[in-house]
Order: sequence, then structure tokens, then C-alpha cells
Amino acid sequence: MNEKIGSFCIGDHTIVGANSSIENACVGSSCNIAENCRIVESIVWNNVKIGANSDIINCIVIDNVVIEPGSQYRNKLLINSGDKNAPKLNEYPIEFTYRTPAVDDKGHESEESDLFDEESEEDEVEQNKNNFGDEVRSVIVSKINEGGSAEDIKFEIKSLKFSYDKNFSE
Repeated sequence: MNEKIGSFCIGDHTIVGANSSIENACVGSSCNIAENCRIVESIVWNNVKIGANSDIINCIVIDNVVIEPGSQYRNKLLINSGDKNAPKLNEYPIEFTYRTPAVDDKGHESEESDLFDEESEEDEVEQNKNNFGDEVRSVIVSKINEGGSAEDIKFEIKSLKFSYDKNFSE
């Protein structure tokens, strides 16, 4: 029995093995998810193969990735290298940070926090990276809740990346 919890989407021609669960996640087309896998709050693009007994939690898995049986990934971006004859799985950390608003002594949210008054250029770049992670997660969750497909999510993330790449270069 497969368990699907919360919002989720599964693309055409995707096979989900016995005792696998998909929780608040989106899985693209033509994927093969073996038995006893957990995919939680993640987006899995097209033509991905996930081996048995694997956990994919808070991850983005790009097209054509092969995940070995028994793998455990959390907060990762998973991409194959460009070599089609001997693909290598590359993993990059994804951190989702949430900045809580500053609150004054009367309990009201203020526009800015004193902690961020003197940001260096490196701090600003790091904050942009954190904002990007937050926005990617937001896009995934909202598109899943809207019933969007993996292709819709992929397009939105690529658009967001283009926007951030442009901002970083300016």
C-alpha cells in the first residue's frame, strides 16, 4: 500500500513501489520510486530513479538522477554530472532559513532589526542565497497546493533562478 499525505502531485508514467510514501511533495513524469521509500516536502523532476529504502526529505532532485538503494538525503539539491556514459550524482546543500521579524518592547513588529543594520557585502550575498532557498520552497508548496504539475514547478524555479542570477550580477 502506498501512502500519500498532505498535498502531492505525481506525473504520468511514474511508478511508486509498495510501502512508499509521498508527503507534501511533487514527483515528475516517468519516475520509478522503489519500495519502502519516503519522499517528504521535496520536488522530484522527470525520469528519476529512486532505489529501495531511500528517504528524500526537503530535497530538489533534477531530471535523470539515479539514487542508490538505501540512500538518505535531507536538504539537498541532487544533480547528475553531464557525463551520460558514467553519470555521477552531485549534491549541494539547500538551507531554508526563516527570518522572524523584529519586535519592539510593546510587541509590535518593526520594519528592521538592529541585527541587520551593518550588513557587509558578503552578508548581503548570503542573505540573497537564503532568500532564494525560501522562495524555491514557497514556489514548490504553492504550486503543489494549486495542483500544479512538476513541469509548472520546474518552470517557476527556472524563472526564479534567472531572476536571482540577474540580481547577483548587477
